[in-house]
Amino acid sequence: MLTSILGLRPSAPRKELNIFNPQLPQWLDHFQIRNLRVGKSRVDLDFTRQGDRTFCNVVHIGGEKLLVNVAFKN
Repeated sequence: MLTSILGLRPSAPRKELNIFNPQLPQWLDHFQIRNLRVGKSRVDLDFTRQGDRTFCNVVHIGGEKLLVNVAFKN
């Protein structure tokens, strides 16, 4: 369920995490993910909702290099 709401699309073979159009529900303004594993990488993410839009901040990446892309649908 979180994968769908937050738009998480991990790809361990490509060492990549795509986040597409994250949306927190109206009753939740802030959400944190800590030590999310993608292959041999770990990432910490903060999601914050402002109005109808949810923003994602990459707090920390550990382990192997990981490319994190955040994309928003208009």
